[in-house]
Amino acid sequence: MLVIEIADRGPGFDPAMLETIGQPYRSTKGRPGGGLGLFLLVNVVRKLGGLVSADNRDAGGAVVRITLPIAAIARGEGRRG
Repeated sequence: MLVIEIADRGPGFDPAMLETIGQPYRSTKGRPGGGLGLFLLVNVVRKLGGLVSADNRDAGGAVVRITLPIAAIARGEGRRG
């Protein structure tokens, strides 16, 4: 498995947002058409057989964890794009 963690030092996720990670148009920024970034990430990672999780860090900020099976990454090995 390949695990990628992205962490920040911002305000973290609202607890209600954590329950809806991966659903479209869920955003705290209030912009029209916003809230698609995590939705797209979750769907691509699921298509590759992986998982996305999000949580708030004890020290403040948030962390998003992407877990992918190595086989999903190796599928394109040897191909030229």
